[in-house]
Amino acid sequence: MRKLSIASLAVALVFASSGYLRSEEKGDARAVIDKAVQAAGGEANLAKFKAMTWKDKGTFHGLGMPLPYTGAMAVQWPDQSREAITSEAMGQKFTMVMVVNRDKGWLKVNDMLMELDKDKLEEQKEDLHASYITTLLPLRDKAYSFKLIGASKDGDQALVGVRVSSKRHRDVDLFFDKETGLLAKTANTVKEEGKEMKQEAFYSSYKEVSGVKQPMKIKINRDGKLYVEAENTDIKPADKLDDSVFAKP
Repeated sequence: MRKLSIASLAVALVFASSGYLRSEEKGDARAVIDKAVQAAGGEANLAKFKAMTWKDKGTFHGLGMPLPYTGAMAVQWPDQSREAITSEAMGQKFTMVMVVNRDKGWLKVNDMLMELDKDKLEEQKEDLHASYITTLLPLRDKAYSFKLIGASKDGDQALVGVRVSSKRHRDVDLFFDKETGLLAKTANTVKEEGKEMKQEAFYSSYKEVSGVKQPMKIKINRDGKLYVEAENTDIKPADKLDDSVFAKP
């Protein structure tokens, strides 16, 4: 490897201190995101998904045993969501409904309803924000900054990573397929009962819906352990959902 001369090193330090290198890096990260937007279907088509509903079925592994479930989901970006999950554990069927409506949140398990406390609500809002980032819709906003985090691999799949930062939320790392430009993986920090954990989500089996390529399969790991496997169906975009969708369940 050729060593930098003292003069070259001095120039590099001047450029770095002036912010030149950082701006170049930001420009490269923007190019990665621009490619992802086009790969997903383009900005005009992505804008159709201001809100959306879908169904999913999968398996929850967070309790140490596989727990099959079915779900009906709704989201209105950036701060409203509703999840209705039906499952069965130890021979007993149960339904769980989780609603986030801006600065309010509720959890209903069968007939028992509780309001989310401040910490649980903030964690749900962080999760919602991380999901919002994956739509690529908010990344034109100047409130977000970007940083390349280099190339990596998931099996044989070559990935390029971009870290998305904002003042109000935790960083979210997006990894795009280097060839197709489609989102392949995300990584972020989550909290469960006060404990911080690394969450990784993997996206696959893309299908075009209303001009946008949507992942039909998602796998989530927490601290390297399988947490959720899910398959999405019946994805429908909306300009706006009725307020009653996000009312107290």
